[in-house]
Amino acid sequence: MWAQGAEGIYPFEGEDYGEGVVRDYGQQEAWSVAPGDLWFGADGAIALKREESHWGVYRLRGDSCTFLAFPPPPAGERAKFYPLTSRVMHGKDGRLWFGTFNAAFGFDGTSWEILGRERLGLAEDPRHIGIRGYHMDQQGHLWMADNGAGYFVYDGAEVLHFTAHHALEEADTEGPSLHRAFSLSQDAAGDYWFGTVYSGIWRYRPSAEDPLRKGTFTHFDEDDGWPCQNVWTIFTTRSGELLFAGEEPGGVYRFDVERFVRAY
Repeated sequence: MWAQGAEGIYPFEGEDYGEGVVRDYGQQEAWSVAPGDLWFGADGAIALKREESHWGVYRLRGDSCTFLAFPPPPAGERAKFYPLTSRVMHGKDGRLWFGTFNAAFGFDGTSWEILGRERLGLAEDPRHIGIRGYHMDQQGHLWMADNGAGYFVYDGAEVLHFTAHHALEEADTEGPSLHRAFSLSQDAAGDYWFGTVYSGIWRYRPSAEDPLRKGTFTHFDEDDGWPCQNVWTIFTTRSGELLFAGEEPGGVYRFDVERFVRAY
């Protein structure tokens, strides 16, 4: 297991951390991928202080940890802030996806695909983008959780504003909504689980006819054993169980048939 520190990348060797690999902030290399590469994000505060004009990631390959810059976003993108906000995701087509605060960058070894404001249908939207969660589902679709506009899903051809399609934005309902999206995952049965800020947890059961556009929602809140205001992350264990980590108050929960029970 590897952990990222202020000055480098450190291996955890069972009881303690081994000698770290220092990040080289000055060296840049051309993009390439190889089996065994590990990827780490640049600390946002550090990157803002650097003279480096591009955002990017650090690739650990062997005993070398070097900076690789993301390509410039398409013209017209208003955002200037692209720190990594998720682990690297591997698409079914071999493309690597890097989730950042304002866009997803996909690299297939040769070319780039960038999902920013325009691709998300938010080019004229006054809201700030704050993508806090990414997930690659069992069908190879890329999901993005935006803390303001909701959930988006990319099927390889087009981006669907999932929250807007299902009329669950803030203006669509007087009750809980899916506009402050923070986390998401998919269970072994194929159901999607969405974690929000101030709107509890949602389960989406897709239909066989049109999985992304037709399905049924179930909402869970304090009455169902979920007391937290924010669903920080939804983690899948090696056995396939989902664990839900929340804050205000803090705790880790699992779903037990009909309600949530505290695990830690």
